[in-house]
Amino acid sequence: MLLEAACHIIILYGSYKYYKFDSIAQLGCNGACRRVWQTMDIIRIFDTTLRDGEQSPGFSMTVPEKVRMARQLESLGVDIIESGFPIASRGDLEGVRAVVREIRTCTVAALARARRDDIDVALDGLSGAAHPRLHTFLATSDLHLRYKLRLTREEALEAISVNVRYARERCAEVEFSAEDASRTDIDFLCQAVRRAVDAGATTINLPDTVGYAMPEEYGAMFRRVIEYLDGANGITLSAHGTRRQRRTRGGRCRAARAAGHDRCDHEYPPRQPLCDQPPADGNHRCRCGAQ
Repeated sequence: MLLEAACHIIILYGSYKYYKFDSIAQLGCNGACRRVWQTMDIIRIFDTTLRDGEQSPGFSMTVPEKVRMARQLESLGVDIIESGFPIASRGDLEGVRAVVREIRTCTVAALARARRDDIDVALDGLSGAAHPRLHTFLATSDLHLRYKLRLTREEALEAISVNVRYARERCAEVEFSAEDASRTDIDFLCQAVRRAVDAGATTINLPDTVGYAMPEEYGAMFRRVIEYLDGANGITLSAHGTRRQRRTRGGRCRAARAAGHDRCDHEYPPRQPLCDQPPADGNHRCRCGAQ
């Protein structure tokens, strides 16, 4: 299965990363092409195979397998490798440490909930990384806040401010993800993002966590957030839609790109989307129209 995943990633990133050349000369094109190249946007690839992808049934990896996969990702030119969720288990922490020791040319990220103990363990795992990133997250939809976290909106905003600032004081690169962003009240989402940016987040990720948003909705969300941040200058905006509805994932990524995001998140294998798991009575229809 590891070989299958590696082959898939080679094919996938071969199509996404064509724009990344060491020099203009490698393009082998004329002056017109040179002018186009100089004005092209850069899309960064954040690979979460070692963290989110590993949660797919049958794709759990040992520490040596994670290191082997990380080497392959690095050789393909991936910009950021999310190496694991250190608080989840001792094995995950050891996996992050092993990847950090091996990978020296691209950024290595570790995931942590917006809690101090999570952040401390993630920072421990990232110790010694050439280019570390602390990736912290907090759900922002009312559904998650009420039933999972049991937090008010005000408490959530405070948690974002306190924990992003704590992380930034200890790591130069901090990413904040608003879990379930696509089902979050847009005004509250903008407030949450602003709190994260003001506390020092350098990257903002707006996930379509459960595959809920249609492409036009996902693009509209990014446009609204960018407008609220006055263009989001100096901030990397990221699209993440791995728990996908089969018909709409690519459309969501393209819509987010058109709205102005700078990064795509990928993993292999993709985790099962919520709409692929119908209730026992089988009477279930996705928003994309799939039965």
